[in-house]
Amino acid sequence: MGKSKYDKIDGIIDIYEIPYMICTSIDEFMERYQEVVGLELDKSTSGLCKELSVKIKGISDECYCLLICVFDHSPNTISHECGHAALSVMERIGEFDVISSQEPFCYLLGYLVDKVIDKIDKESLLRIS
Repeated sequence: MGKSKYDKIDGIIDIYEIPYMICTSIDEFMERYQEVVGLELDKSTSGLCKELSVKIKGISDECYCLLICVFDHSPNTISHECGHAALSVMERIGEFDVISSQEPFCYLLGYLVDKVIDKIDKESLLRIS
C-alpha cells in the first residue's frame, strides 16, 4: 500500500467506514493522484484500483483508502476496477470467502459502480453546460 498525504476524498463506504477516491481521466490522475500513488501511467491505460494509506485532512491518523480509476468510461472497465475495489474491501473486513459472502460483495460492487457512473455523469453534464 502506498503512503502519502492527501486531503480530499470523494466519499465513504458508510457501512465499512472506508474512504474512497474516484478518478475518471488520465489528466485528473496526473493532477490529483500521481504523487499519492507514485505510478507513471501511459495514455493507453484504461483504469486501475489501488489501496492506499493516506493522511486525510481532518483525520489525525493515516487511514486506509481506495482509489478507483476508470479512464475509458466503458462498462467493462467500470465493473472490472470496482470488482477489484470490492474484493479489497471484503478482504479488509475479513470476508475472505466471497462465495459465502455473495450478497455483501454484490451490494458493495453495485454501490461502487453507481458512484463511478454518478461521477462520470456529473462531469458529462458539466461539460455540456
